Amino acid sequence: MKLFALIAYLAVVATTGCTTTHHETSSSRHLTEAQALALAEPMLPLPAGESYHVSFRNGTWEVFTAPDGVPVRAARVVLVQDIDGKTQVVNRF
Repeated sequence: MKLFALIAYLAVVATTGCTTTHHETSSSRHLTEAQALALAEPMLPLPAGESYHVSFRNGTWEVFTAPDGVPVRAARVVLVQDIDGKTQVVNRF
């Protein structure tokens, strides 16, 4: 009888699966490059012949436009905080 109860218990556990709640990993709470670009695009229009450039440094995404094939010396930059998506527009020289 005990063997039957054990088999029934194991069958129930196997069919119901794990009920543990899976929490988001820390990396999924941060912005991707595409998300940072999507937040910055409305504040940074793309002129013809230019491309968006995105970089990540010290918890902040930097998004700017630059003429294709030309080194950038000064630019309007949108800073996007990785942790909360807040934006700020600055001029870099």
